[in-house]
Amino acid sequence: MSGLPLTICKLSKLLQKFKSDCLVVSFPLKTALSLGEMLFEQKRSMRHGEFTDWIEENMPFTPRTARNYMKVYKNRNLVEFSGSLNVSAAYDLLKNLYTAA
Repeated sequence: MSGLPLTICKLSKLLQKFKSDCLVVSFPLKTALSLGEMLFEQKRSMRHGEFTDWIEENMPFTPRTARNYMKVYKNRNLVEFSGSLNVSAAYDLLKNLYTAA
């Protein structure tokens, strides 16, 4: 696959952070934002259709979860302004926002 901006070191740190934060009931918004940003950059560096396969081969979560993290990142100003402290609250906020539109 082409254009992989995530170095082995960054990928390892990202996965380590994800695994440690998954031990809590709802992991911090900061982790979701970091994951979303890295996934967004990763997707931008790839050709159409490569990202889903890359997620399935390299990440401990589904492509749908990856899209959710990226949605939180893309809407970070709104999410941070709302005072959401965890990823579940951010998902709820964005779900309500998109279903109301």
